[in-house]
Amino acid sequence: LLLLLPMDKLKDVVFGKKPSQDDVVSGLCGELSLIITEAKNLPTASNGTAYDPYCVVHVVSPNNIHSKAWRTGVRKKTTNPFWDNVVKIPTIMDGEAIHFIVKHWIRLGKPKVIAEGILNLHDLIGGEEKTLAVALQPQGTLDISILYEDSTDLFGLSIEDACIREGKSIPYIITECVCEIERRGYADVGLYRTAGNARIIRTLQDEFNKDPVGTKLGADVSPKITAVASLLKLYLRDLPEQIFTEHLYEAFMNFASNLLTHEKRISGVQGTISALPKANFDSVVFLLEHFHRISTFSDQNMMSAQSLATCLGPSLFTPAGEVRGSNVHNQNVVTQFILENWETLRRGLEPPEVPEEVEKTLRDIRGTQPKRNLSLTSQHSTHATVLSEASDSLPADFAARIGELDEIEQITKLKELLNIHTEKLSPQQQLMLNSKLDELKSIRESVRIGRARTLVKTRKSSVAPPPVHLQFASALFGTHAETKPDHLTVKEFRRLCYELGKYFNDNKTFQQLTKGEEFLTRNQFQRWWWTEGEFLASIYSSYSRHRLFTQAVAYFQYYDLDRTGTIEGPSFIGLYQDLLNHSYANISDNVVECYCSIKQTTEKKLNKGEPWKCTFNEFVAWLLRINAVSQGDSPSISSSSSAKNTLKSKAKKANKAKTATTKLASSSTTATTTT
Repeated sequence: LLLLLPMDKLKDVVFGKKPSQDDVVSGLCGELSLIITEAKNLPTASNGTAYDPYCVVHVVSPNNIHSKAWRTGVRKKTTNPFWDNVVKIPTIMDGEAIHFIVKHWIRLGKPKVIAEGILNLHDLIGGEEKTLAVALQPQGTLDISILYEDSTDLFGLSIEDACIREGKSIPYIITECVCEIERRGYADVGLYRTAGNARIIRTLQDEFNKDPVGTKLGADVSPKITAVASLLKLYLRDLPEQIFTEHLYEAFMNFASNLLTHEKRISGVQGTISALPKANFDSVVFLLEHFHRISTFSDQNMMSAQSLATCLGPSLFTPAGEVRGSNVHNQNVVTQFILENWETLRRGLEPPEVPEEVEKTLRDIRGTQPKRNLSLTSQHSTHATVLSEASDSLPADFAARIGELDEIEQITKLKELLNIHTEKLSPQQQLMLNSKLDELKSIRESVRIGRARTLVKTRKSSVAPPPVHLQFASALFGTHAETKPDHLTVKEFRRLCYELGKYFNDNKTFQQLTKGEEFLTRNQFQRWWWTEGEFLASIYSSYSRHRLFTQAVAYFQYYDLDRTGTIEGPSFIGLYQDLLNHSYANISDNVVECYCSIKQTTEKKLNKGEPWKCTFNEFVAWLLRINAVSQGDSPSISSSSSAKNTLKSKAKKANKAKTATTKLASSSTTATTTT
């Protein structure tokens, strides 16, 4: 019988089937204590009588696999049952959410589902007992008290969940690895490129999984620093979502294009980094500052920005579901651009919220490290050549006296020395040293700005992060600012809004926002879009909904050739067919009914002699009204039977729509010709 199987099936039987990357989804692990107190306002039967309700609890995995059921007692004929039952789940493995199902007890027969609700397990990861009212569908609430003690391995836990569980702004493993690497210096050749000892890395990984905030690194644990660097790379690579987030991945990859000017890439990268969630933003800026310091010692460790980008790009940018190496070139290009221009980029970013003890440790470590005076030590700098040529003219201890000073202190001391020995320098040497003086002035100014921002860091850290729809709009802002960095013209503003989900056919809104000015700034746009784009918050909160919504907008724009925000007749029929043939929910299988739903009218009230017209804003409002993009949501809330019914009805809808569309196409063409 085995010989009759296909080769791939035969391998699965003999060697065991290996799970694919899509099948391997890691959830949370821990212990759950739950008190189900009561339910309120449950639905009744069609004749108005109350059900006999009891509650069933399941733990749902990311793959929508339900665990065994825990249940309460049955209460007779009531819409407000009081249970006060304790449910203890000692071991949760691979959990994503808690599914509450209220059922009607039937002595003989299958119980009937009355209402159900979902509670996200990630919202409980803080380790505190909470009293909640879970909303039930189609109606009612469920009052519970819940305590979740998380024991998920650190490797595989998201950045945000790790910060919540540890009570820190940056995960402890990141700060500990960076501090240990900088404590031992930057001179190790091939740092972040040379692989560490696999046994030591595996031991350290197990230690951090057991004690995420108490494990210490040192020379006794890891004699070579390469093991610590490899551990940090492994942690970033094992994140369920890359540290630069999946939502902004495409935005970052767009900056690999050579078609963008340097100024546009700078402003675009700054805006996209600023759009990261708070935990990701603090961790990214903290790491990039560290990687940049590594690159400044490239004459010792042989790790330039390009070398670091080759080693770190895939770990920082590769999404969880993407095959590593499929887009590695663009990832390396973007990483190299960020590291080479980090001094410019960080001036336009808020300083990260670093734990005080980490900030103090790094300040002490970096204070003892040798100063990197680029004009004196960099073998690639033209300033070094000028100073070496002038060594005969300057005092013997000139370079030593400058090298001992901090870069900010060099400004005044360099002035003092140059004023004394200016006559001994040639005009070319004087010019080069003056350019270095200007460079140090800019460093001093950036430090001054950084100190001023640090004063308000505590106040700003307590402010909630901007909503998701504003983060995405802020990331797209830089890509549309073509005329002037961080500014939009009226044409660029309308094009950006059209892509986000709102169309303007005049310039009144732009004139009101700019008060008659020619350009719209980023701050003006963000303040306006915070409330104006709030109707899209539910779309951008889910990756699958966002993907379907963006695809629907692209379908509409495909048929709107003149960019007027309106499509007619046959174009609408083509748009309807595209929506029907893809993963959109609640689409009527009758094109006339669909058009009437968009126009919010009935078929009888339609003027048969008037050609059909559909505006973009009507189309977006209709998508949100009928919840058309919910087809891409996680199916954990819906039951398996409803999912099967959805799949079966898709083929029927497509077949029924062909007949209706054919009839309508001829009538619509006749009406258009008559008009």
